[in-house]
Amino acid sequence: MLQSKDAIPGKLSPQSGVSQQPGYGLRIFPLKYISPVEMAKLLKPYAKGDAIVQIDPNRSLLVLAGNPSELDAYQRTINTFDVDWLKGMSIGVYNMQHVDVTKLMPDLDQLFGAKGESPLAGMFRFMPIEETNSMIVITPQPDYLKQAEE
Repeated sequence: MLQSKDAIPGKLSPQSGVSQQPGYGLRIFPLKYISPVEMAKLLKPYAKGDAIVQIDPNRSLLVLAGNPSELDAYQRTINTFDVDWLKGMSIGVYNMQHVDVTKLMPDLDQLFGAKGESPLAGMFRFMPIEETNSMIVITPQPDYLKQAEE
């Protein structure tokens, strides 16, 4: 059985999918919804030091090395985070006329953000656009966009 310390560059061939063979190998993980740079950051605390072989942001690929059980664990972690976060969400963009968007942001987060104490806490995500003094509002409930606008 080939161990990682015995692996010779050029003797490993990357593959996609699941391998049942013992030993050490490379696997290419195509990503759909998360950038490979961000996925590498998420994997770093759980992966061995030399597990991340290559990050290809242009083709949205992450190449990882490890034994089959490690590669399967990486796949499960990737499946957890590589999801369409905006699926089923409603998005609105609102221009601020009488208030600076950066001054409004802390109040909105306190009321409706994940750490807020209102019944709607965590149901909104706010993203300020300082250049246009606008606010992007993301929520899973389309009716909440009307309330956000008010």
